[in-house]
Amino acid sequence: YEEKGTVKMINSLSAELDVLRPSMLESGLQSIGFNLNRKNNDLKFFEFGKIYHQTEGGFTETPMLGIWITGLINKPGWKEKENTADFFYLKGILSNICRRLGAGEPEYRPEGHRQLTDYATISLHGKNIGHIGAVNLETLKQTDIKAREVWYAEIQWNDLIALTPHKHQYHEISRFPAVERDLALVVDRKITYSQMRETVANLKLTQLKSIHLFDIFESDKLGAGKKSLALRFVFQDQHKTLTDQEIEIMMNQLVSAFEKTVNAEIRK
Repeated sequence: YEEKGTVKMINSLSAELDVLRPSMLESGLQSIGFNLNRKNNDLKFFEFGKIYHQTEGGFTETPMLGIWITGLINKPGWKEKENTADFFYLKGILSNICRRLGAGEPEYRPEGHRQLTDYATISLHGKNIGHIGAVNLETLKQTDIKAREVWYAEIQWNDLIALTPHKHQYHEISRFPAVERDLALVVDRKITYSQMRETVANLKLTQLKSIHLFDIFESDKLGAGKKSLALRFVFQDQHKTLTDQEIEIMMNQLVSAFEKTVNAEIRK
């Protein structure tokens, strides 16, 4: 089998190695298979590399970051239970990379990739920069990985860097206390957390420092096709202590925006 658009080598060492790598995925799976055969089951790999695709009159060379995880992400102990690698763990890694580079929070849209299931397209400031998901069974079988879930993400590195500010800005930690407010909203089950974050971002509340989803609840008691999302908001000002009235005004703005954009209702 030869993937369409691959770049063939003129003087290859073997028939199995006669094209330049068109994808990061398979080389990482080979390393995972090698380790699994030696009973090394809990793995977190990353690689910076290049992939190649044929174009009219030449080929493209694209720098990529690939990340593979499988098995346990921590060893169980007296203080904590074991946790298995999943979509949200890998998503957290990607979000941290983007935030540390100063590029902002990426969005994850449920768009496909032919070798992944439970997938999403990673986008930043409206530009698609990669994919995330579980490697499908057909692809795993090609590298003799059996009864094993492997999570994979890839980022087009130059696209990410192009969206990263050239200067990092720092400011003094506020001497004034942060204030937390929780809000439970009933929305349609199709509404995503990314949509909720986008609604908040559009308000441009400078004193809103963070938003965190801490609970999801689904029940027929909420209504057909409904779910409840519990959000925690953290407010803080650099120059003064926020008053209850100021916080209430911002909370009302948030509620109004959620009602208009995602048809949300406050859960009481």
